[in-house]
Amino acid sequence: MTNLTTNKPVFEYKHLLVFDTIALLSADKSNRLQVWQNNQKLGECYIPGATYAEISKISQQKSDSNFHAAKELLDFLAKGGRYRIQPNEDNRDIPLDNEKDRQIIACAHRLARENPNCVVILVTYDSTMKGLSGQSGLPNFCVLSAKTLSDWFYLDYHRNQIPQPISDAYQRIKQTQKNVSHSNYGQTNKQQNNFPKPQNQPNKKKNKQSRPIQQTIKPPKLQGNAQSQHQHSQNTPPQKKQFLTPIIIGLTAACAAVIALSTFNNFTGNNSAALIAEQVSGNQPVKATPPDLIIKAESSIIEFQNTKEPSTLRLALNELQVLKNQQALRLDKEGEQRLNRLKHKYAIEVLASHGQKAEAVKMLSEISPSYSDYKSVKKSLTKLKKNN
Repeated sequence: MTNLTTNKPVFEYKHLLVFDTIALLSADKSNRLQVWQNNQKLGECYIPGATYAEISKISQQKSDSNFHAAKELLDFLAKGGRYRIQPNEDNRDIPLDNEKDRQIIACAHRLARENPNCVVILVTYDSTMKGLSGQSGLPNFCVLSAKTLSDWFYLDYHRNQIPQPISDAYQRIKQTQKNVSHSNYGQTNKQQNNFPKPQNQPNKKKNKQSRPIQQTIKPPKLQGNAQSQHQHSQNTPPQKKQFLTPIIIGLTAACAAVIALSTFNNFTGNNSAALIAEQVSGNQPVKATPPDLIIKAESSIIEFQNTKEPSTLRLALNELQVLKNQQALRLDKEGEQRLNRLKHKYAIEVLASHGQKAEAVKMLSEISPSYSDYKSVKKSLTKLKKNN
């Protein structure tokens, strides 16, 4: 072990590791932290929502043999472990009766579809999940056991070598890319492929005329007499245009804040004491949501299910909303999913259940259509508006 090189190996494709519960908790107790840290060197680490929920449940049951491992893992994540916790998701097309296992595979499959130029590795000991690895139809998907993962790090990783299942995935990715590049169907055929380009690869045609952050809005084409007015407006010094923009934004934000505040003041009871989304705009890059907020959001839901105490949901909801307000009403994908889930649960199980239907409607209306359970949100909105 002491002969490991200090240079970080460079591989042809990025590795995304997706863990089931036992794969994480089975690490030897004398070396758990080191194993979890080693995983982060092998690739980006993801914990499916089903895995995280089960680990959280185990951490509250002292009689469980994995109690201490679960507590230690949650502590590791809270202190900065770079594992990305994913929302709960499911895929009924996966032929498994075990809901938890099906949800874990659904998460891994979704990551594989969203990242066609990465190898997605499901880390599990479960023989059923291993057996389904070749049935996914996803060329960049494979399965390893936690022991194989550990052996890879200590024996082959620092020599730029990879396990056979990952090597096979490399070859499948290359073949898929080769087939697409030789296709005679152009862009239409690419859109039919199950593996869209990652979002970090912008469309080349659009990229020629656009910037990562759009600073100005292109004026519409004018006709007739309006053309001369447009030409006159173009003579306005740039400094004046730029000066007007923050004033307009400030006035809009102020008006919206007054409306939000007046609505908030109409709420009754402690159940309504959740922050309202501020109408703020900006063009700063979206920062990654801190892992401790992600963990707090998930833990608060579990605690609420046990205690039915609204403050447990409200605390995590407010912290995520504050962060979103500070970032011009934007969160990264993980943070947005957690905030939407908290609002969904709070609106239905706290506000609506206590007769505060108008407040529930308002909170549900703030939930983004990108939320994984948005269909339920729409149904709840329709039902509440009818009965209000």
